[in-house]
Amino acid sequence: MIRFLATEDIPVEKAIIDAGITPYPYPKWICRLISVKDWIMIMPETRSLRMMKLACPPVNTKIEYWYGEEEKRAREKEHDIEFVSRTYPQTAFREFKGLAHAELVMMFPERFAREVKRFLEK
Repeated sequence: MIRFLATEDIPVEKAIIDAGITPYPYPKWICRLISVKDWIMIMPETRSLRMMKLACPPVNTKIEYWYGEEEKRAREKEHDIEFVSRTYPQTAFREFKGLAHAELVMMFPERFAREVKRFLEK
């Protein structure tokens, strides 16, 4: 989702990022090795896409970043929350008490649907 928002190929009015993975917090040379490997793996599907426009967030998009209370430390350790708040400053962060990653949708689909509906209707 983060990459989709950055390319701005399709205008997005609202987006929910469910604890999205962000760039690696390793030294630059390690990140470059990883990115070369990733580029080789996804090159055929992304030939027509331009580089991500991270410096230019989608101004009109309302974004919520969802994560479970039990995964908060991992999101902070990997700097995911910091990256998203810096890249998309309009993001509202929602922490779901007592839940780990993906438990909202997997264990409580009705609550998940209510939360999505709340976000889309506000």
